[in-house]
Amino acid sequence: MEVEGLERIKAVNHYNYTEDQLAEKELCLNQLAIMYPNVNRYYAELAYDMCKNTSDEQMEVLKKKASEPFKYKDRYKNLQEELDNQPKTYIEELVVSQSQSGLSTAVDVSGNIENIDI
Repeated sequence: MEVEGLERIKAVNHYNYTEDQLAEKELCLNQLAIMYPNVNRYYAELAYDMCKNTSDEQMEVLKKKASEPFKYKDRYKNLQEELDNQPKTYIEELVVSQSQSGLSTAVDVSGNIENIDI
């Protein structure tokens, strides 16, 4: 439905594709969706844009890096083990609410509840 005075939002064309290139991209993404139905369209677009806009030399470097083994394989069995060894860097936030009786309650991000006087 067209509204006079307002124009529709147009998709952002980051790589300045022509009309023909956009049609080719759409066709390719539809073929990818048939071949790989479990891959999200967003990630398929990222892969398409990367392959279309990256030189062959850069692609070979990326392929080589992807085929190298995990550099911390001797130190960790898997990624979760590595993440478990990282220090906690977040600050626990407090959410404070005051009841009608004047008693305040603080709840931190882990769900601990504490009655406090303000």
